Amino acid sequence: MYYVIQQPLGPFLSQPWRVFAVWEGGMAFYGAIFAVVIVILVAGWRMKISILKFLDVGAIFAALGQFFGRIGNIINGDVIGYPTKSPLGVIYANPNSFAPRHDIAYQPAAVYEALIDVLLFGILWTLRNKVKPGMLFFYYIIGYSISQIIVFIWRDNEAVFLGLKQAQLTAIGVIIAAVIVFLVIFMRQRKLKAKVETVETAKEAE
Repeated sequence: MYYVIQQPLGPFLSQPWRVFAVWEGGMAFYGAIFAVVIVILVAGWRMKISILKFLDVGAIFAALGQFFGRIGNIINGDVIGYPTKSPLGVIYANPNSFAPRHDIAYQPAAVYEALIDVLLFGILWTLRNKVKPGMLFFYYIIGYSISQIIVFIWRDNEAVFLGLKQAQLTAIGVIIAAVIVFLVIFMRQRKLKAKVETVETAKEAE
């Protein structure tokens, strides 16, 4: 659904069945993130386990899983940047690849994203026992969003608003939402901690 809303809606409105035509495309990782967060919220509530810890575990696996996904992108040539003469450019000579042309080099956007995924996973794994529950997910979502703003400078996608591409606009929105949610959770935790300390102080005084 996230993929669909990024596309011109005319064809989908005239032929609604194309919403389900996965053979025409449909991969958009932010859609996966949004869906998994909803699943974790529901599953954590039903299983009566810490949702924040659940999100942290999901963040670690997401960073690792994305890396392997990018290997597929590199092989297929379906996540590429603009044509380039840079020595980093990649020519997708295989006629079965998804590259528009097979005789020119493109910015290897999938390689950049794979390297960022390795960096994200390394940071999250290092901090897994050093931060409060929920912080790993916060670091992941902010780090991934910043990476999308940067990588899409080279990704060959059409700008939609103020020179920004759809993924960049989504990333900015996600960063703002994540910061707001984090501040709300942090403030609630501080208030709860203050109440607990007040009760303990009152008991000691008695």
